[in-house]
Amino acid sequence: MLRAICSRRLPPAARRWSAVTSQARFVGSRPAEPSLSVIDSAQVVVCGAGVTGCSIAYHLTELGCKSVLLLEQGASVGCGTTWHSVGLISQLRQFEALTQLAKQTVQTCKQLDDKGFPSGFVNYGSLSLAESSATMHSLERLKAMGDAHKIESHLLGPSEIQRLVPSSLMLTDDLIGALYTPSDGALSSPMDLTNAYLSAAKAKGAEIRLGTHVRRVHLNMDGRVASVETPKGLIECEAFVNAAGQWARQLGRRCTERVRIPLGSCEHFAMFTQPAEDDSITKAFPVVRNNERLFYVREWQGGLCVGGFEPTGKVVFPTGVPPNFENQLLPEDNKQFEPIVRGANHRFPMLSKLGVRSSINGPETFTPDAQPIFGEVPDIPGYFVAAGLNSVGISLSGGLGASMAELVMNGKTQVDTTSIDVRRFVPQHTDHPAFIVNRLPESYNALINPGPKNQFNTGRQLIVSALHEAQRSTGLCWSRRRTATSTRCFTTIRSPKTRCRPAGARTAGRSGSTSPRLSTARSSG
Repeated sequence: MLRAICSRRLPPAARRWSAVTSQARFVGSRPAEPSLSVIDSAQVVVCGAGVTGCSIAYHLTELGCKSVLLLEQGASVGCGTTWHSVGLISQLRQFEALTQLAKQTVQTCKQLDDKGFPSGFVNYGSLSLAESSATMHSLERLKAMGDAHKIESHLLGPSEIQRLVPSSLMLTDDLIGALYTPSDGALSSPMDLTNAYLSAAKAKGAEIRLGTHVRRVHLNMDGRVASVETPKGLIECEAFVNAAGQWARQLGRRCTERVRIPLGSCEHFAMFTQPAEDDSITKAFPVVRNNERLFYVREWQGGLCVGGFEPTGKVVFPTGVPPNFENQLLPEDNKQFEPIVRGANHRFPMLSKLGVRSSINGPETFTPDAQPIFGEVPDIPGYFVAAGLNSVGISLSGGLGASMAELVMNGKTQVDTTSIDVRRFVPQHTDHPAFIVNRLPESYNALINPGPKNQFNTGRQLIVSALHEAQRSTGLCWSRRRTATSTRCFTTIRSPKTRCRPAGARTAGRSGSTSPRLSTARSSG
């Protein structure tokens, strides 16, 4: 029996026990080892003590769950990707769900501060720059999103930009405008918010165990989550949350019924400069984003922090994250980082005069469509996923943790999370060995070139219609829906190489694309 019963029971659709005995029977590829004994029990087990997992644990306790167990394979919290984050929190996104989740994060930071758990959030504001009319149009769409969700933002002209960032720091001659969001900001340290979530959760009864590896998630006879296997034994539970970050895909495979989680890791860079000798940047200025030049800049201890997203991401760990890769970085890759530095040097001329204090090249997790993976796994009641945060895990942590807690406890969320639901993926996303490796460099770049009409060129023709071959010679342009290739429009030009390209969108791939055609056959693994 559970040691502590939550004051608010899970809904019937989410209840995980049905006459569970001390030796539960399991279905699937492998039952629990007879020698393993039940060493503990909890209502909800959360795997992964990064910023996302700690937020989920905190919000579960906020909803009244008294039995929350947080498991972390490393020796410290946040040892995966959280620790090397630069801590930016921005709210305006191209998609409604992400905007709402990020807004909740800002609100959660303020609530934690009021409760005596310092979040480290500093309200710098953020400034997104536009050098072209197309980018300015994108910023206008973001402002409309902010207006719809009551997030204050302002479209600025070049002269107004200089009031926020002096011309002595930032070149503004080639800018046509910007979007200023005063309620955005950044963390003084990326671990501050993680520790605040954890401390607040522990204050309400949550428990954390470091150095605990999850070997397997077992199901009962009904196919529901029943227990978590660790080196020391079994932990019975009613619900399991996979918040393992870049390990989430590998952890999904270690379930009695395999859980497919399509994500992978790419290199992500940041550079920290020495403080300016003349103290010209001691006064904090807004976080600056210049997507057309691939970079972002924030103040960092009297100097500058520079990061960004290259035109094409570089995949790492294609076969899985190495063992014991906690609190570790990747080797420097100056050639990959060079476009970001070049763009930042143009916008901030003083950057070339500042000495480099340190730089990082750390893995970040990305998904095939650059959207998080969230929700309850279909056909496995009690198995939840919150992973694939695409380098914005801190920005979304508060809202994502709140929504996951609502889903586990109440069976539904206040925010419409359809666009990030784990059910949007199909077996072809994970079973084809080349799909993730080919797609991630492109989805990585989608973070600086977002847009509802953008079409990915890679990973097409996984599923085609019976009319595909007959249509390919008619000048048809193709679109993709999940892994299916569907018709988009016909061109008036008969050239077979003609493609339809909406303004600001990527070229829509078609059968004549240079992208390799991927087989529809499923792998056995």
